[in-house]
Amino acid sequence: MIFCSNKTWNNAVLPILFLCLIAFCHGIVIAMVLMIACISVILVNVQIKPLYFLGNISYSLYLTHSFISEICYGIFKRMAIVQLQLFCFGIELIIAIFFAWLFYFLIERPSIRLSKNFLYQKGARVSVKDSSVQIR
Repeated sequence: MIFCSNKTWNNAVLPILFLCLIAFCHGIVIAMVLMIACISVILVNVQIKPLYFLGNISYSLYLTHSFISEICYGIFKRMAIVQLQLFCFGIELIIAIFFAWLFYFLIERPSIRLSKNFLYQKGARVSVKDSSVQIR
């Protein structure tokens, strides 16, 4: 809600210019849909738990979705069900979300905890000498 509380010139003019650019490049209908979506996000404060879950695993999903998609496509091609595109997409989506959740739970979350303990210690100074990083 920083956008609503911080009433500066940039917060008023830049989104309007951005919408004008979108209207010019993609048409007025796309710009209006985007404007309505932005206004609804700003005004409606709804917390949807599945979206928070997807937000947590989004980086893991970004890293793993293409790998999962290629594997699933190869399997579907061998099974000769590639023509059922909507079914294949649904199965790929479920597998990708599950694999991303596992990746997040087993790798990303422990790595975040480890990096907080290792790199961001109070009083640690980082200096660069001879192209090597030394922590004092």
